[in-house]
Amino acid sequence: MTAEESLPGLRWLARALAFGRSDNGNVWPSALGKDLARALEGAPVGWYDADPGRLRHVPTTQHMMAVHREYEVALVESAWVVPQAVYAIVHFYLPLSSRAERARQELLAYEARGALQQAPALSLMADIKYLPSGPLKQITHIGKIDALDFVHRAGAEGGLIRSLAWDEDVCPTDSAARHFDETPAVHPVPPEGEPD
Repeated sequence: MTAEESLPGLRWLARALAFGRSDNGNVWPSALGKDLARALEGAPVGWYDADPGRLRHVPTTQHMMAVHREYEVALVESAWVVPQAVYAIVHFYLPLSSRAERARQELLAYEARGALQQAPALSLMADIKYLPSGPLKQITHIGKIDALDFVHRAGAEGGLIRSLAWDEDVCPTDSAARHFDETPAVHPVPPEGEPD
């Protein structure tokens, strides 16, 4: 292990999102949990701090998506499903950029104060399909995940839970079997007369 690898706050246990209705009106069904976990692995994690004191997603114009790499500080090392949410390990890139080091220090300071619930949250930026239902959007499909970014406030309860040691293993299965075939998926019941 190198000196940099021994730094605290390089790996974090995180909730990527909670199933159910989010604050922004998206309804995330648990039936999509496996697809979400698969798509999350390897996704970049951004720290877009262009507005002082307020983190948000990189604007989704073509130009700004190309610029996203400048703001990437970590990646999703692994992801898995629990009954109420999708969990992940967020792993900071080495060598640490100055932006990543600022982020790491800020997150560790929140953790030291016992205030991770007040730390920057995590929010998904993804290609999704949905069915409108009044003011709500029932998510029906998850395509490409562009990023899981640190933001000022997340709609679907994404956030850090605690820092992890460099070699600490909290993922319940190895990478090849991570997607919980042993956990029964919750499938919506199709309306009567429609095929499964």
